Amino acid sequence: MGPFIVTLTITFGTCLWLLACRERRRANPNDRIPYFGAPPKSEGRAWFYLLLGGGAIGGTAAYLATQSMYWVGFLVLALAIASYLALIYKHNSELNNQTAH
Repeated sequence: MGPFIVTLTITFGTCLWLLACRERRRANPNDRIPYFGAPPKSEGRAWFYLLLGGGAIGGTAAYLATQSMYWVGFLVLALAIASYLALIYKHNSELNNQTAH
């Protein structure tokens, strides 16, 4: 794989994870979303996006780990997970602010 395909696959996988977060936020506008596990209401599309995006990111991270140093593949995976968890944190903190007022 060339650098362009690797970058494109990582971007595609991360966009799918962010799309899954959006689907979960729309399905649970007034409920907290757990960081790990299923939310109270879950659409099938969100699971599909998570699995497809995770496969794309994981496969590319494994490829990068074999082509360069191991930490590069881990860094790609960690950044994608951090962006997904940050959006869940934002949703949950917005709910906390609404209930406080």
